[in-house]
Amino acid sequence: MDFPDEDPTVIKALINGMYRLDYTDDQDITGVAVNPFIFNANIFAVAEKYDIPALKLLAAQKFRSHRSRLTTTSDQEKANEITAFGEAVRIVFSSTPSSEKLLREIALDITMDHVDDLLDSESFCNEVEDAPGFGMKVAVRQKQMSAKAIKPAWKCLRCATKWLAIEKGSYYAYCPGCGNRAAVMS
Repeated sequence: MDFPDEDPTVIKALINGMYRLDYTDDQDITGVAVNPFIFNANIFAVAEKYDIPALKLLAAQKFRSHRSRLTTTSDQEKANEITAFGEAVRIVFSSTPSSEKLLREIALDITMDHVDDLLDSESFCNEVEDAPGFGMKVAVRQKQMSAKAIKPAWKCLRCATKWLAIEKGSYYAYCPGCGNRAAVMS
């Protein structure tokens, strides 16, 4: 087989993945360190291109296993990882069809787990700006998460009417059903 358009490090990992069911995702063929998010996103893209399902699964598992890299203690390391994760997201959403959900869903899960830090990063936002459909997926996921959030509700002690709490920190509210002031948070 000939792979003229592919990075030799990715091809080496592809071959190792096919024959050894594993590959190294932290250095290139010359021993230089690479970011595992970006590397595994590229492996997944090549596995998608050449229709190698087992390698796609392995790349997705390895990609997911690095999610803790976004919570490093050093601010500079964290900034570098956030930028690299943004590049990996762009690769995933640009190099795979929208019907290929495996790595897209993992990238979305990681994004939602770290959404505040990621969206506060200009470099992350710049990287994912050209990721087809990513912004919409994040918005949909955010809406789904907010719909599942537990919302405090009031319950009237007199008529048992329930309604959403609007005022935080208040110990009482007026019931919209009967006007009773002695309602409690339920």
